[in-house]
Amino acid sequence: MVTTSNKDSIKPIESAFSDLTLVPESSSSTRLPQNQRNDLRIQEKLSCQTDSTSTLSNSNNTNDNEDSTNADSDPDSQSEEDDSQILHGAKLAMCVFSTCLCLFLMALDQTITAAIISEVSTKFKSFDEITWITSGFFLGTGALCQVWGQVSTIWGRKWVMVLGILIFELGSLICAVSQSMKMLIVGRVIQGMGGANIQTLNTMICAEVTTMELRPVVFSMIPIVFMIASVIGPIVGGLFATYVSWRWCFYINLCFGGVILPIFIFSFNPKTPKVGNPLLWLFVSSWLVCC
Repeated sequence: MVTTSNKDSIKPIESAFSDLTLVPESSSSTRLPQNQRNDLRIQEKLSCQTDSTSTLSNSNNTNDNEDSTNADSDPDSQSEEDDSQILHGAKLAMCVFSTCLCLFLMALDQTITAAIISEVSTKFKSFDEITWITSGFFLGTGALCQVWGQVSTIWGRKWVMVLGILIFELGSLICAVSQSMKMLIVGRVIQGMGGANIQTLNTMICAEVTTMELRPVVFSMIPIVFMIASVIGPIVGGLFATYVSWRWCFYINLCFGGVILPIFIFSFNPKTPKVGNPLLWLFVSSWLVCC
């Protein structure tokens, strides 16, 4: 039996526990059956694993982005070959001037013959072949326009460009001293072969020797030069045919070529490319011979 003294000692304990509020268990653990509670635990574990995996992938992506940013900002990570080809100052101006002047002569020869066709056909008495004076040039250009880019990749831009200028000048010389319409047409085809080289490599060289800041300026000069040459071509041809001789439409290329070649060779000095595939050499060489 509980005595009065024991009751008095129990009352403080009851009052202390009466202040505590019992927190009921979650309804999901008390009301759900055992199998559903196990499913919930499995889902919680899977969600924790997914969160840890996503956090790890985000940290890896962050590290990759930091590495790429450091690689872009580090000048040592850039290709030494690209840095060595970029020109500055006088050499850049000389290189761009020589390439644009080559393009000017190539574009000039596309339209300069428009004013001398009648005089040339009367000179050689060959009216049925006058269309080949213009078509022969575009025939040589179209045949080799896509080949010169690959050839320059194998043997280098500089000397392939020099070869194209020499071929263009050889065609101009044949046209200037031609004694028949067929000889003039052959010279025009050779001119077109060299002109394809100039037109293709002009853009490549300008892209390699300039920085990203100056590249839009240089590229904007290319269509301007081409447009000016195409417009004044018939005018220059008409002046030569009227006051001098139609042969000077081709002699003028020889005069400018003697100025262009030394400037270009001095200003543009890229690294020698690595040796390419011998089968590719054979294919390109056979293509040139067939053309």
